[in-house]
Formats: sequence, structure tokens, C-alpha cells
Amino acid sequence: MFNDINVETITSCNRRCEYCPNSIFDRSLKQNEELMHEELFKNIIDNLKSINFTGRISPHFYGEPLLDRRLMNLMKYAHDTLPRAKLVIYTNGDLLDLNTLKNLYEVGVRDYVITLHGEKTKELNKNRIINLKNDMRKNRMGVHINFIEINNNSWLSNRGGLVKIKNVSKNIHCQDSTNPLVINYKGDVLLCCNDYLGRVKFGNVTEHSLLEIWDRESFKKVRKEIKNKIFKLDICKECVGDTQ
Repeated sequence: MFNDINVETITSCNRRCEYCPNSIFDRSLKQNEELMHEELFKNIIDNLKSINFTGRISPHFYGEPLLDRRLMNLMKYAHDTLPRAKLVIYTNGDLLDLNTLKNLYEVGVRDYVITLHGEKTKELNKNRIINLKNDMRKNRMGVHINFIEINNNSWLSNRGGLVKIKNVSKNIHCQDSTNPLVINYKGDVLLCCNDYLGRVKFGNVTEHSLLEIWDRESFKKVRKEIKNKIFKLDICKECVGDTQ
């Protein structure tokens, strides 16, 4: 069973990093922004409750979650419904401030992964966020923050062949055969977090439960093949995987 799940609540992002498909496609632009309906999000959380889910829940795909003004309410519902689950916010950190950290803390968010982008801004962002973390500690509200430095010199995935990057992993190692489970804003359960365009779908949570979709023979077959490094899908053949 999966123990990580990414739920795309918003498609827009404030950055256009060259190693991300957002730099090529316009689905992340503000004028094209799509939001997951709140009732759909709640339905997903209720589905997770029905299987006693205690893993990680992250409200992201390729959008920037802190752009979603409903984030506090969504995270509160997730925490109230699944108090044993771990809520983790993946963000570029640009919009993170003390008030946001406090508000998210109050609704159950304790963990963050900050992706640091851009040679000119990543150190400034990192130092600023470390200071925010220290301010939270002074207020007796501890948060866990992990930083991931990303640039075009890192070993990166080509995201199913969508982006051209300098250092492409040569060792095909896919860790998306079981985790994380990815649900886009429409409710489609996708192949993996590299399926930016939603090319491979196994079902929609508005029509079937998560468990029903997870247990489908077609989904089981693909997961088993990927686990055994058998890549039959076109997107898998184009994707170099991840060495991390």
C-alpha cells in the first residue's frame, strides 16, 4: 500500500525553472490557474480515512501550494480527519513568512521541504527561512524544515522526456512504482510525479474510491513492471528516473 500521496490543489506557480516542465508549458501560469474543488479534496481525505492512512500527505504536484488561499482550510480538514497522518508542504519558499508558518502550525502542519532555486536567490531564501524557523522556536512552535538545492548541475529527472537538462541520470532507477500516489486537480490518479501532462491515468476519485483504483489489475501490472525495471509505457521509456 502507498504511504505517500501528492494531491494537486493548485496548478499555478510563481517560478519558471528551466529544469521544470512549467518553463515549457503554460498550465502553471496564473491566467490558466486551476484549483481542485474543496469537496473533491475532502473526498480524497475521507477516502484515506477509510483505509486508516497514517502516511505523508502533500498538497502539491507542480504548482506552488502557498499560492492557494484555501490552504489553511484544506490542511485543517486533513489534520482533523487524519490526525496521525503527516502533513508536509513542498514549496519554493518565496511566499513563506512567519504569519503563514504560524497559521499552518495551528492547523497541524509541522513539516516543510523547501526547494532552493536560482543561484542569485537560493542563499537569500535559505537564510531568511532559517530565521523564520528560529522565530517559530522562540514562540514555542517547532517546525521541521528540510532544504533541497536544485540547479541544472544537479542530477535531475527529465520528467518523462519533457525537459532537457545537463546532467541526466544514467542509472535508471524509478522510485515511483508505489510512492507517491499522485492525484491531479481533476481527481485523476496518475502514473507518477513525473507525469506532468497526465498522460497515464488509472481512474478518477470522483467515480471510484482510492482503494478500488489502487487495486485495479492495470495499475498493479504497471507497478510490478516498474519495480522490476521493466518500462513498457512510452513515458517510462523517455524518463531516466532518479538516482537519489
